[in-house]
Amino acid sequence: MLHEVGHCINAHMFVAKLLEWADKATFRDFTYRHETDAFRKLCLSVLLQRARPLQVDAAYKRLFSVLPTMQDVAKASLKQIAELIRPAGMYNVKAGRLQKLAKILMDQHDGKVPQNREELLKLSGIGEYAADVVLAWAFNQDVIMIDTNVYRVLKRVGLVKEEKETRGLLEKIVPEGHRKRFNLI
Repeated sequence: MLHEVGHCINAHMFVAKLLEWADKATFRDFTYRHETDAFRKLCLSVLLQRARPLQVDAAYKRLFSVLPTMQDVAKASLKQIAELIRPAGMYNVKAGRLQKLAKILMDQHDGKVPQNREELLKLSGIGEYAADVVLAWAFNQDVIMIDTNVYRVLKRVGLVKEEKETRGLLEKIVPEGHRKRFNLI
């Protein structure tokens, strides 16, 4: 039990230091960081898969300058979408995912992106991280986005042993109201 208490104190100190650092840090200014449209945030989560942010930013700009709406993406050819998102890599696979998402949202959700985790997770190709991106940045919900890198860092500093522990720990130690900000770190 004593180890658990020490573990929790260290975890809280770790979060406090990260949030303190974030207050002073300058973050790269990608186009997509200013986006609040839920469909575009879903698309962003697909584009970011196995890609670097700088390339994703270029692909994001190209995609939405030519196909600005969900309807446009749903109606475009896969070839056109793939060419527009080429900088993000895996462009043929991602083009199919983007178009499929657009069509599902149009056909099954009246062109609206669900505002809760359970419904988002039912969408084709959308996992926990993508759902959290949309909830945090499109719907301004106080959720923590957890990807492999977050787990890897927490494991290296000794705060978790298994990936499945990550969400529970972070929800316990990152204060409510600061979770969205914590995502920038």
